[in-house]
Amino acid sequence: MDGQLILARIQSYLQSANTSAPGMSEEIIEEAGERLKEVLRKTFNTQRGTNFRVYMSNAGRASCALTMERNGAKAEPQSYSFRLKMLVGDISEIVLRAVIKGSGTPIEKSNVKVELPIAEGISVRGEYDFRIGGRIWDAKSASNYSFRNKWQSGFSHIEANDDFGYCAQLYGYAIADNAVAGGFFVLNKETGEVSCTSAIDTPEYRDKHLKRIKDNVFKVLDTERPFERNYKDEEETFYGKPTGNRKLGFSCSYCVYKWDCWPGLVRKDKVQSEAKNKQLVYYTVYDPASEITKVEEKVQLPKDGKKVATRKRRASTAVSEEVAQG
Repeated sequence: MDGQLILARIQSYLQSANTSAPGMSEEIIEEAGERLKEVLRKTFNTQRGTNFRVYMSNAGRASCALTMERNGAKAEPQSYSFRLKMLVGDISEIVLRAVIKGSGTPIEKSNVKVELPIAEGISVRGEYDFRIGGRIWDAKSASNYSFRNKWQSGFSHIEANDDFGYCAQLYGYAIADNAVAGGFFVLNKETGEVSCTSAIDTPEYRDKHLKRIKDNVFKVLDTERPFERNYKDEEETFYGKPTGNRKLGFSCSYCVYKWDCWPGLVRKDKVQSEAKNKQLVYYTVYDPASEITKVEEKVQLPKDGKKVATRKRRASTAVSEEVAQG
């Protein structure tokens, strides 16, 4: 079944819930309740251990992050809100799955555990959400920003910016279940909107993502392999001119292992920024002389003037310090 047809069915089902009772079976409700219990137990009652394994859910991530995790690198401490944010995402996906089932979509299978052979004696396990019309679909939740700027931008955009390996995960499920990669249903946690992004399933796409999974598995299993970063740092510029600093790119900035991966890393307000709320930047190379400070000079107008004009000029911190010392 086409993804947009399924989406229309979901939207119609939710629209009818505004004015009537469209119906949701007790079986679906009970299943959602049991999955919620599992998530709560996992979140609050399961000890987080150090056992590392490559699953379908992480097989497409950057191999450097997987290697860091395998080596027991110290992860960046998360705020108290992080665990609740993840829990809200899990609950949102449970609700979305219940809505898709309640909408009457003809689902062949749901919540199916699969195993993808990589080499003799080596496989990657996972659990996909739905098989509908021979296609594998995954349910996701997203912030409003991610929903607008990622999930609604088309499959090619998602694949090109897939730091979490969602596409490799989807193709891995499809190959393991001898099915077609369907795509993603995504719930906007802030607005309640639902979108559908259909995958591009061709031999080229399958081979590319299967190779990504295999390469990551082999890199992680080879403990003698020298550590290699997947990303490089970037030159920082201000109004098109280099500041002399280098910083982490978008992907590395969100990695919890960045402090171990980049010795000497510093986190500071963006240099030379005049914004009221300055962007925090992770610098791999930072030169204090690159800072820019605004200097204000009050200039008295002619005697008949009643106002005092303020003239602003820009000067480097190093120059300002020399003036102050002189």
